[in-house]
Amino acid sequence: PNEDIVTVDRPIAKVTFDKFVVGQPTLTYQDQSYDKNGLQIVEHQWKYTVNGKTYTENNLDKLRERITKAGTYTINYRVQNSDHIWSVWTAFSFTADPNKAPVITGFTAHRASDSRNTVVYSGEPIDFRYNIENEEWEDIVETKWSYSWTSKGYDKNMQGKPAVLFATDSPYVVTLQVKDAAGNWGSATA
Repeated sequence: PNEDIVTVDRPIAKVTFDKFVVGQPTLTYQDQSYDKNGLQIVEHQWKYTVNGKTYTENNLDKLRERITKAGTYTINYRVQNSDHIWSVWTAFSFTADPNKAPVITGFTAHRASDSRNTVVYSGEPIDFRYNIENEEWEDIVETKWSYSWTSKGYDKNMQGKPAVLFATDSPYVVTLQVKDAAGNWGSATA
């Protein structure tokens, strides 16, 4: 045996990812990498493929922006210790959950002058109550209102939020649509 051969222990790359939803503003993870000899980890490198293109980077800031589809991704990771020795590339699985459409709940009409009263008479100002359930970190970026009714056998449709409704031979159907920052639409009718 040759006594001049020195074996070097490589650091160990290890990471776990927190739950991630497409469009989420942050991608968080726990880095559990270590060096067997107690040396400090000083560098990090990530390698991954998104939409057919492979990237090698020192941080994951851009990965969050590049993931636009839900799915499972393989992310290779390596670390370097203070002696400039790299770990081997280690593959980790990362799941991006789909961004869900907003849900409108509790959509009701009420008198503009008395928000407790849901009976609105013809010609009386009307307002609406509703809640939007969506990812807490994601904004609603667009709102569309429309309303429709039938009068003398003809279907009528109007864009916009009604301020006053008048008696017709059929009930009004008011529709609210909301769009979140990821481009998902949710709708409800009252």
